Amino acid sequence: MFIVLNYTQTAQSSAAQLSSYEFLAIILLFLIFRIKRNKSGRTFRVSRIFYLPVILLLINLSLLIDIPVQYYIYFAMLVVVGILPGLRWGELSSLYYQNQKLMYRRSNVILYLWALSLFSRLFIEVILPGNLLYNIIVEGILSFETGMIIGESQRLYSKYRTLTESGLQNQVDYK
Repeated sequence: MFIVLNYTQTAQSSAAQLSSYEFLAIILLFLIFRIKRNKSGRTFRVSRIFYLPVILLLINLSLLIDIPVQYYIYFAMLVVVGILPGLRWGELSSLYYQNQKLMYRRSNVILYLWALSLFSRLFIEVILPGNLLYNIIVEGILSFETGMIIGESQRLYSKYRTLTESGLQNQVDYK
């Protein structure tokens, strides 16, 4: 009876791991799609550039479930500190016109760093569940990256305001 029970538990844990790997594959496909979409550019809307940072903050909050509460202040500080490099690297993002529509591309540096940190966080959660040290380190990096995306969104908005206030509506590229 012990052998049958042990075999059943092993089969159930293998099925759980398989679904975890499928989850990682779906996340990886999502990240590849996100990177591809960034390369082709997106139609500019003010709500769209601030939509991403809000979603990323919600993702960060959802990943904090398995981390002790006393670390939350550090993650909040990392978000705030990440805004400064985001403003700096946000200069690499661009506004341009394509077919009479204002389009934008986010900075590839920030996008790749964010995608790598998100995938690392989820990968560690699947491969090393319950390893608090790795989760704290990668969550800190992900919080910093979220701050960078907030800074980049602010920089994109500043570029947009400069473009609209100067009246240069037909400019081909604005970096």
